[in-house]
Amino acid sequence: MKYTVIWTPNAERELTALWLRSRLRYLITQAAGRVDKSFARDPKTLGESRDANRRIAFVSPLVVEFEVVDERRTVFVRAVRELRDGPVA
Repeated sequence: MKYTVIWTPNAERELTALWLRSRLRYLITQAAGRVDKSFARDPKTLGESRDANRRIAFVSPLVVEFEVVDERRTVFVRAVRELRDGPVA
């Protein structure tokens, strides 16, 4: 069964800001599309688990924080930032 992927207003603002700053906007656009497709299929196998139902995934050039709500078959993208070289906090 598919999941519905919902980008929170905060995540949408962050994605927009990244896109506007980027010289390679197509990479941001492609990564956001991969997030939507991948998260809709099987989000619990993606990325790394955090507290409760929260997870973090690395979809270059993005780092995406999301929450899976199985009862609603919904994934909430909570935050997005640029993936940079070095450790990610």
